[in-house]
Amino acid sequence: MGLSFSAIPFRAKSSFPKWLWYAAMFALVIPVYLGHFPPAFVASIRYGIYAFSACAYALLALKIYFCDGHTVRELLGITGILFLIAIGTIVSRNRCFLSCFLLVFSAKDIDFGKLCRICFGFFLFTLLLNFLLVAVGVLEDTVFTRWEVINHGAARHSLGFGHPNNFGFWTLLVIFSGLLSYAKTGHRMLPGVVAIGCSLCFFQVSDSKAALLASCAAAVLCILFYWIGPWLSSKKWGVPLFLGLFTLGIAAFLILTLLYREENSFFSLCNRLFSDRLAYSHAGFRDFGPSLFGARVNFRWDPVDSLYAYAPICMGVIPSLLFFGLNLAALYRASKAGRWDIVAVAFAGLLYSTMEYGLMNPVHLPLYALTTRLDAGSSQKPSV
Repeated sequence: MGLSFSAIPFRAKSSFPKWLWYAAMFALVIPVYLGHFPPAFVASIRYGIYAFSACAYALLALKIYFCDGHTVRELLGITGILFLIAIGTIVSRNRCFLSCFLLVFSAKDIDFGKLCRICFGFFLFTLLLNFLLVAVGVLEDTVFTRWEVINHGAARHSLGFGHPNNFGFWTLLVIFSGLLSYAKTGHRMLPGVVAIGCSLCFFQVSDSKAALLASCAAAVLCILFYWIGPWLSSKKWGVPLFLGLFTLGIAAFLILTLLYREENSFFSLCNRLFSDRLAYSHAGFRDFGPSLFGARVNFRWDPVDSLYAYAPICMGVIPSLLFFGLNLAALYRASKAGRWDIVAVAFAGLLYSTMEYGLMNPVHLPLYALTTRLDAGSSQKPSV
């Protein structure tokens, strides 16, 4: 019989640990939003952010080790993974993966639907707040011009987020969380249609192709999976198929990156479709190479924006493999539970991550499908 920490007398039985978790989540997500503010402002509150983050990590560790009732074997596994992630955090000086793993591992008994609705409200509020701050002159709507072949010469607005791609990223979070909040409410097509309409409107302002493609992909897949989801759930090959496709998508991008040749017409076409991400990623691997536990890299040219190249170079190979494994484990549990809306958003996140690395922050909601309650009031056993 395994020893369980649920037997500890002072283990919390009330909803208090859940509120601790939500408080810690906001302490780690708000700096992601503030990171788009002017550097001077961010520098002035840097130590405050560090202090809140440290408190959040302490609260999450408290919930994992004393409130969630894990067995000793489970705690040893969690501790081992967090130890490797912590090494990568120290070496790379980037806390994104550590925040993700701590939040996911401590999300036991959190209602996934409620989490998505809370995040939808938060992301939408901060987006509207930026519009207001730009209107009153606190933040600047910096305008860029696209020089790439596709949509050459287009004006790109940042609306206070520093760069149009950052603005596109925040609109993506609103659409992802909105789909996960309302795609299961019985409306078959309305959330997806609204998401596509919003994506096209945001694209007219930011000209962020990565956000547009990922948002539309999430909406279309949500609509598609709503119809074929029950049929997929009845097939034994459904879950392995999606896990294989997800892994294949990452592998295909990495293979194209490593084999990229500028003079080859096929690679040139792929590079244009990925907004030059193949060329930048190939140069990053060539000049710096992957690191075991991360590195502080000064690219000296346009940065490597793809998560699947940025992570092995800057975050480290071992932390990156653990992070991609976290994605696969969450995808497995969501598909096993028949939550095809989560699967749809996860695959849209895969597409977005080929061109941007923003989803390595603790804001990608499909990750939380690993440990949260996917149906309110159910007693589903989490994967951890």
